Amino acid sequence: SLQEASRSLEQSIRSKNEQIQRLETATEESEREHTQQLEESKVSYAQLLVEHTALQSESELKEKEAQLLKEGALKANESIKSLQEASRSLEQSIRSKNEQIQRLETATEESERE
Repeated sequence: SLQEASRSLEQSIRSKNEQIQRLETATEESEREHTQQLEESKVSYAQLLVEHTALQSESELKEKEAQLLKEGALKANESIKSLQEASRSLEQSIRSKNEQIQRLETATEESERE
């Protein structure tokens, strides 16, 4: 029975570690996607700037440039907020998994004493 509890604990720990690894991988992928989106936004901004330079007066161009910079900043802020939320979620999940592991280890130690 103690061996079964130990095996169950080991399996649970492996499972929790796999879940943590999947969460970390998902967070890394999300960070890469947000970074790529930000780079694409920069490229789009540059392309629009070139097009408007040819088509608009200097004052109109400056207005559009300010608008695009604001939009780029808003997108960057959204990406940062999304990454912060993903990070908080991952941290909470890791804390929860660690608490579960601690409870399982405590239960196993108590079982071993009995």
